[in-house]
Amino acid sequence: MSSVLKIDDIPALQVMDDDTEFGDIAQIIDGARYDFQLDSQTLCLRIPQIYQNARAAGSISPKYWSDGESAVWLSYYASGSRQNSDGDNLNSNWLNLNSGINLGVWRLRNNTVYSDSSWESISTSLQRDIKALRSQMEVGQTFTNGDLFDSVQMTGIKLETDTSMLPDSEQGLCASGSWYCQQRCTSCD
Repeated sequence: MSSVLKIDDIPALQVMDDDTEFGDIAQIIDGARYDFQLDSQTLCLRIPQIYQNARAAGSISPKYWSDGESAVWLSYYASGSRQNSDGDNLNSNWLNLNSGINLGVWRLRNNTVYSDSSWESISTSLQRDIKALRSQMEVGQTFTNGDLFDSVQMTGIKLETDTSMLPDSEQGLCASGSWYCQQRCTSCD
């Protein structure tokens, strides 16, 4: 359960038992006040912002996010045809393999195609979430997202905002961004 208070910044709360009783919140938190309205049975607490965790509605602390389960998976799409014409046989086969390994925070992804007796690796990348930035990083052969322009294959590092990591109150209303870094490998002799 996340707290609305920065518990670690309030020394008196560090040594207090759960069943400790106190009469005035100002004894515990500097600058805090309360006002109880007997007629409406309302308690209003005023706590200085310095002691409050500022979070958007619906947000969950990243320390509670799951990295997922460790797993290995494979999906495929296959097609083939055989054409006979005047005694000539023409065979055409195609197979698309998408595979992945999830291990801790890391996700390895590969897309490979088999077509007419040859294999071609389309992309291989290593991915992980960067929780502090609410983003995903991808290193290797990947594609730009194609939101604004056509998607382009690249080899490099991609860091992009993942809106699914934002609380509902911030999805669709805030700016998101993507950064790409591409560099050719050279050898120095």
